Amino acid sequence: MSLGSELFVSDLDRFLINPNLVVTTLGHAAMAEGLDEVELIKLASEAETRGESFDAWQYIESRYSLDQTKAIENRFIEQAKIEPIKYEDANVFLNYLDTNFIPNLILTMGNKKWQEIKLKAAGEDSRPYLITNQKSKGKIIRSWQNDQGLFVPPQEIIRVSAPRVNQGDDKKVSFEDFPWDYGKGILLQRPNERRLTSQSGDIDLRVIIVDSLLEIIEHLKTV
Repeated sequence: MSLGSELFVSDLDRFLINPNLVVTTLGHAAMAEGLDEVELIKLASEAETRGESFDAWQYIESRYSLDQTKAIENRFIEQAKIEPIKYEDANVFLNYLDTNFIPNLILTMGNKKWQEIKLKAAGEDSRPYLITNQKSKGKIIRSWQNDQGLFVPPQEIIRVSAPRVNQGDDKKVSFEDFPWDYGKGILLQRPNERRLTSQSGDIDLRVIIVDSLLEIIEHLKTV
């Protein structure tokens, strides 16, 4: 296990990958397997209008056999090479973390199978990641702190410990119970994107609000 000066914990959906591009790309892949692309995108759009998330993979699984869903999965991953699902600033941000030797992992909430498919489609499945059903990621991060004050995430995921941890997410609830004395909580609010119900509510005044991943880089440089 190595000791780093800080650890960065990134969200996935609406942080590194664009859900609109995900649904569009999945729709194109599903259409090739006989699914009505228009219906898939329509349901996703209606959910967003209501301020809700849309589990596109659950929709796929509810309509197709295991063989058919596997075919759609493979097409989606291949299609994502042509139609990238990451935000334009995601590669710059992740490259900054890597080239500056900042240990980092992706902490994402949702359907385990679907999250893993998206990670693979985005080309980030080799990066350390943890999938959870816990809305308060801050509470998860706090649980990693040991008696010596070091943050030690699950060692089967990433073999590192650090005295500080920074968390980036797009949902306010994710920062509940974050260990503020030992890092930064950074909320990403991309301009011109509709806010989901899960993104609303009061926000802790200690949360740093940014409008791009490039702005997060500037905050990390001040650590």
